[in-house]
Amino acid sequence: MKKNIILKGPLLTRSGYGEQARFALRSLRSREDLFNIFIQPLQWGKTSWTCEDTEERRWIDSTIEKTISHVQQGGQFDISVQVTIPNEFEEIAPINIGYTAGIETTRITHEWINPCNMMDKVIVVSNHARDVLINSIYNAINQSTGEQIDFRVTTPVSVVNYPVKTFDSLPEIEIGTDTSFNFLAVAQFGPRKNLPNTIKWFVEEFRNDDIGLILKSNVAKNCLMDREYLEGQLQQLLSSLGERKCKVYLLHGDMTDEEMHALYKHTEVDAFLALPHGEGFGLPIFEAAYSGLPVVATGWSGQLDFLVDEAGQSQFYNVAFDLQPVQKEVVWKGVIIKESMWAYPRETSAKEQMRLCCENAKAGTIIWNNTLLAERFSADKLYKQFVGDVLKEEDPADDNLFIKEMSEIVDIKDIKHIVKTKLNAYETMTSKTNLLSNIVNNKDCVILTCGPSLNDFSETDLREKLKDKFVIAVKQAYHKVPDLVDMHVFNCNNYEPYEYNENNPIVVGCSSMPLGVTKESIWGPNANPDLFYRVEARGYESTLAKTGDFESFTLEKTLARPWGPGIMSEIVFYLVKHLGCQSVTTIGWDLEEPGEIKSTHFYGERHVINKAAPMEASEAEDNISASLMIKDWLNNNNIDMFIGSERSHAHSKIERRSL
Repeated sequence: MKKNIILKGPLLTRSGYGEQARFALRSLRSREDLFNIFIQPLQWGKTSWTCEDTEERRWIDSTIEKTISHVQQGGQFDISVQVTIPNEFEEIAPINIGYTAGIETTRITHEWINPCNMMDKVIVVSNHARDVLINSIYNAINQSTGEQIDFRVTTPVSVVNYPVKTFDSLPEIEIGTDTSFNFLAVAQFGPRKNLPNTIKWFVEEFRNDDIGLILKSNVAKNCLMDREYLEGQLQQLLSSLGERKCKVYLLHGDMTDEEMHALYKHTEVDAFLALPHGEGFGLPIFEAAYSGLPVVATGWSGQLDFLVDEAGQSQFYNVAFDLQPVQKEVVWKGVIIKESMWAYPRETSAKEQMRLCCENAKAGTIIWNNTLLAERFSADKLYKQFVGDVLKEEDPADDNLFIKEMSEIVDIKDIKHIVKTKLNAYETMTSKTNLLSNIVNNKDCVILTCGPSLNDFSETDLREKLKDKFVIAVKQAYHKVPDLVDMHVFNCNNYEPYEYNENNPIVVGCSSMPLGVTKESIWGPNANPDLFYRVEARGYESTLAKTGDFESFTLEKTLARPWGPGIMSEIVFYLVKHLGCQSVTTIGWDLEEPGEIKSTHFYGERHVINKAAPMEASEAEDNISASLMIKDWLNNNNIDMFIGSERSHAHSKIERRSL
C-alpha cells in the first residue's frame, strides 16, 4: 500500500535548499510505486523562483493543486519530509523526517534541539553537518526531576549527499574572457562565502599575470537592481587594490542547470576557486569537481565529503585555515550563534595553492583524480539511499521465525532474553514491532496493573501463579515480582524511573510527545525503552472508549496509538493480540466506579512524576463500557479474557477467574 507523503520545502526557489528539496522530490519520484506524493512549496528568503517550463515543473504545479484538494477534503499524510532549517520543523504526520543542510559552523543553536528531537529522523547533506548536529551539547535541568542533563539531539541522524547531474547535451554559452588562464568562483556575495578576501588575494597573487577570475554571483536575486548593486561593490573593491594586469569578470543572472554545467566545462574555465568559511555541502564546488575542474578550496566542512576520496586522500588544492569565532555581523538568531566558530582560510596558503594549481594546469601535471565522483555519487545510488532512509526497510521475518521456534523449546521466561538480543539489530519501530508478531503463540498472558486489588495477592501467590505465564507489568506493578516480568509498559502519567538490572524485561514506552522530548521533560536521559509508541490525542469523542473501533488500530496496521483513554486500551491489550497470546487475565485492572474522577493505586500515596490529572466526569463509566468492547474484540481474535479479582469494576459480563 502506498504511503501518503508530503514534501514541504522551497522546491521552486533558486537556493541551496531549493536544490535540496528538488533532490528529495526526485528521490521520492524514483519510487512512485511506494509513495503517493504531495507538495507544500515554501519561499526561501529573498531568492528568486525557477521559471523553466519542464516536465518536472509541470508535475510540481499539478501536484500542488492535488495537495490543496487533498487537505481541503480532510486528507491525512503518513509521512512528512521537511526541507528547511531545524527550528522550522513541525509535527504534521505520524512519521516526520527533517531534511536539513545543517550548519556551516562548529555548533548548532540550542533552539534546534527540541525541533530535531520532535522528528522521527533527521537527514543531513554531509558528515560535517551530522557531526555538528549530534555533538552540540548544552547543560540543562530536567524540569520534572531537577537533575542536570545533557541537552542534545537524540533523534537518529543520517547523511545523504547530493548526486552527480548528467545531461544529454549542454548549450553553447559565451563568457568573453581574454585571459590565458581563468579561475571560476560561484558564490553568493555574502559574509560566509568570503568573496572579498577571495578577490583581494587573487588580485594580489596574480597582479602582473595574464590570469582571470570569473565570478558567478549575486547578492540576493538575479534582477537588474541586484546586478547594478553588485557591480558597484566590485568596482569599489577592485579600485582599492590598485593597478593590475589580471582581470575579474562578473556573470550575473539566471542560469539553468545545463548552462551552469556548460560553464564548468567551458574551454575558457581552467580551475575552480572556493574559499568559504564553511559549507553544509558545497554544491557548486561539487559540480565543478565532477565536471573535471581542479579545485582550490578551504580544507574544512561539508565539501570534504567529495574532495577527499574513499581512501582518505585529498583530491584538491587544500587551503589551510584557522577555526575562530564567527563575525559579529553574521550572528543570526535561531541559526548562527556567537559562540560558534568556522574556518578562516590563511592568506598565504590560499595564494600558494592558487599559484600551484595554475602552474600545474599550465604544465599538464594536475594530479587530482575526480573521475570516480560520478560513480560514488550517482543519482540512482543516492535516490535509493534517500528512499531507504525515509522508509528504512528492514525484514525481521527470519528472526521472528527463530524466536517462534525457540519459544516452543525454551522456558517461557527465557523468551524475553532471546527477543532482547534480536531487537537491537533493528532501527525502526516498524521492524521491532514486526519482530514481536505471534512470538508467544498459544500461551497464556497475565497483566499486572496498579489497582488496589493487586495487593490481594501475596508475593508467594504471584510467584506460583506467574511462573509459567507471559507477564506484562504496567508501571509500578513491575516492582511486585520484577524477575518474573517479561514485558514492562509505562507512559508519562504517574511515572517514576525504573532500574532493571539483571531482570531485563522487554520495555515499552508510550507518549503523546516524541521520544527525545519525552525523555527531556519527563522520563529522564536514562529511560531507553526497547519499543516506543506515539499516542495521538484527537478529542475525547474520538477515543476508543467512545468509538469502540479497536480493530483499526492493531499494531499490524499502524504504530500510531489511539487515545484510550488509558494505557491498557491504548497499547497493552494491543500487545496481547500482537504477541499471539491465547488468553489474558488481568490482576489490578480495577477501574473506577461510575462518577469517580480520581484513580486509586495499590501503592497508595507514592511520589510520582507527572501525576495523572482528574478524569472526565463520564470517563469511569465509559471505561467500564469499553472493557466489554475490549473483551468482545479479543474474543473475535480468538483470545479469551478474564478478570483476576472480584473487586474490579470492569464490566460484569467479563468472567472473573482466579489464576
